[in-house]
Amino acid sequence: MTLTEPGQYWAEQLLAWAIPDEILAQAEVMPWSHDPKTFAVDETLDPTSPIFELARELLPLEGGSVMDVGCGGGRSSLPLAPRATRIVGVDENPAMLARFGQAADEVGVEFTEIQGRFPDADKVLIDRAENRHSAFGLGIHRCLGSNLARLELTIAIEEFINRFPSFTLGGTEDDVTWSVGQIRGPRELPVRVLANK
Repeated sequence: MTLTEPGQYWAEQLLAWAIPDEILAQAEVMPWSHDPKTFAVDETLDPTSPIFELARELLPLEGGSVMDVGCGGGRSSLPLAPRATRIVGVDENPAMLARFGQAADEVGVEFTEIQGRFPDADKVLIDRAENRHSAFGLGIHRCLGSNLARLELTIAIEEFINRFPSFTLGGTEDDVTWSVGQIRGPRELPVRVLANK
């Protein structure tokens, strides 16, 4: 697959945020090695939080499967049970997977453990197949893709303004629909492009 010019730009921006190898080589502890207890399902986890409620709504009523990449102890995915009837936990750390398996047994959900990482995680694949993982926006995880989304939106707005410098709202305030949940903002925002002067 050949990346488009914006796709190449995004990939370069993501790579620019990486920790340089010479700094990693000097680290006493790798920044992504964590104590499994940090990601455990415990009394501090609130399965009724709005983000878990929203994620459960996205699963089919008859039950669905979730892939939790970087699953740790299952803190991001196990609260989705019983609506999530099967959870696949993927993690490079065997201690994290052991904690995940133990917690999944306690919850009573069918699960699979995979030691490894997300396929082609180091590649920007614009046409990546749809998957139902939850690690990019639930629980204690912060979506790495949110920075990409912010960059995409910035580029889209800049290009829109460059192409259509004169515009106004294309309706009334009542015509704007708003998203709900973790991501806030307009879902639909009618715009009327004015003639360039």
